[in-house]
Amino acid sequence: MHYARPYADDDVAASGKMIPHSKPDIGEAEVAALTRVALTGMLVDGPNSVSFVENLSKLAQGRHVSLCSSGRHALATALSSLKLRRGSGIILQTYVCDAVVWAICKNDLTPQFADIGDHWCMTPDTAKRAKTRQTGAIILSPPFGIFQSAKQFRDLNLPIIHDLCQASLATIADAQPEHSGDVTVTSFHPTKYICAAGGGAIIKAYPESDSASKINSEHCGTPALFSELQAALGEVQLSRLPEFARKRSALYESYLAAAPEATTADIRAAIDVDPGRLFRFPIRTRNKLRETMASFHSSGVAARSGVDSLAHRAFGLHDDLFPNAVCALKTTMSVPFYPALLPEQASRVAETLMRFACP
Repeated sequence: MHYARPYADDDVAASGKMIPHSKPDIGEAEVAALTRVALTGMLVDGPNSVSFVENLSKLAQGRHVSLCSSGRHALATALSSLKLRRGSGIILQTYVCDAVVWAICKNDLTPQFADIGDHWCMTPDTAKRAKTRQTGAIILSPPFGIFQSAKQFRDLNLPIIHDLCQASLATIADAQPEHSGDVTVTSFHPTKYICAAGGGAIIKAYPESDSASKINSEHCGTPALFSELQAALGEVQLSRLPEFARKRSALYESYLAAAPEATTADIRAAIDVDPGRLFRFPIRTRNKLRETMASFHSSGVAARSGVDSLAHRAFGLHDDLFPNAVCALKTTMSVPFYPALLPEQASRVAETLMRFACP
């Protein structure tokens, strides 16, 4: 969802002169865990992988967890488990990471694009407009750490895959059955909410879900290779979820206080999780996106667009069909918002928000 390319000069960010847009929080505990695994010489199929899966399952209220090589492969496996006819349609929002489209096409299925509502997420109405007789499932891919309850989409009578690759695992853990998709996928990419140096996971459906019977559980239950180094890193990051939430919550309040109200109205209206569980801090620049991003970069703060592009454009569909998504692409950017930010860096981001994030 947010594999945005650098706006300009990431070589400047790499030199330390610019605050990078994203960065994993790797501390002494992570380094120690990685060192312990390296010294054992057992780098795959060891106790760390078993423990990581067990703890993920406990966090996810006892649901079964399968590890995958990446978030996009987790999504592709979840789609494959539906065993849909070749060419069947999959509803998704066009304001989305290209990994979601890749997973659909990987399974020889057809993307059916829906517009978003006012706040970056597809709505039941836009999803219904995208549905046809060939539709086989729906993927919910909320950006920025927003949860987007699956309950409101149940009237479509379709299996729901919840793509929560940008969400906190704590959000997934707290979700009640009626609000969760039939299958949930998440990612451990280095810049996601928790880092395991890559990889992803599939979390199986609740058995009482009306659409769960359409999910081939055995197909989802075969784990992919996941290294002991990844599992050890992920274990430490899991233990730090409360710390990450506290730091992100403090950043949220600081940025909210600094930015003009008009630029944060949308995230304040859209947020359906605790602020500490947000993955990104998006702001609306109205029609001054490029100018605002340039201002941030000149201040040494890396800012990026919400998504690289709108997925429907690669399939030749006209922008007029997706007015809200087009508006979001032209007006939404996000700023550094992660626990590894130093206090002085967070202050610089807040000061830049105050000076440049003008509607």
